[in-house]
Amino acid sequence: MKIIGICGSPRKGNSEFVLRNALGKLKKKNIETELFLLREKNIQLCDGCLVCSGGKAPCKIKDDMEEAYEKLKETDIIIVASPVYYDMVSPQLLNFIVRLNPLTNELKGKKFAFILVGQLEGGEGKESLGNTANYLKQISKIRELNLLNYLLIDGVKYIDDAEKKEDIDHKCKSFVDNLINLL
Repeated sequence: MKIIGICGSPRKGNSEFVLRNALGKLKKKNIETELFLLREKNIQLCDGCLVCSGGKAPCKIKDDMEEAYEKLKETDIIIVASPVYYDMVSPQLLNFIVRLNPLTNELKGKKFAFILVGQLEGGEGKESLGNTANYLKQISKIRELNLLNYLLIDGVKYIDDAEKKEDIDHKCKSFVDNLINLL
C-alpha cells in the first residue's frame, strides 16, 4: 500500500507539521508514504483551455504537475493537507485540484482523506473548517474519490502553533487509526 501526502501550504508551518505527523504514524505501521510539497513545485495556473476536459487528453501545460500525475496514478490513498484561508483551501491546493482534470478516469475510486488547519477557534473556527471540509467533500464526489476520513484542527494561528498544541499527536493517531480501520 502506498499513500501520498500532498501539502498545500505556501510555507513550512502547521499544515505540513500535522501531515508529517500523520505520515510518520502510517510509516510506523509499515505503510509506504511520500510527502509532496506544493510550495516546492512549479505548478502553473490552469488556463481553462479544456484540452484535458474529462481526462480526454494530457494537460498542455508542462510543469511539475507531470510529476504529480505519475505519483497519483501509482498511489493507493491520497491525503491532502491545507491551511484554511477565508473558508477555503490554500490557493496552491485549489490550483492543484483544478489541474487534476487529465486524471479524471485514473482517480475514480481512489481512496482520499484530508487534513485542514485553521487559525480561528470556537464556533467561528468550527464553521470555517466545516465550510472548507464541505468543499473537499464535494470535490471527492465530483472526482469520484472514496472519502475515508478527515482531520480538522482549529486554533493554530502562528507558524509553530501546531507543535505546541498538546492534543495534535493524539488527533493524528486517531486519524491514522480510523484511516487504517476503513481500509
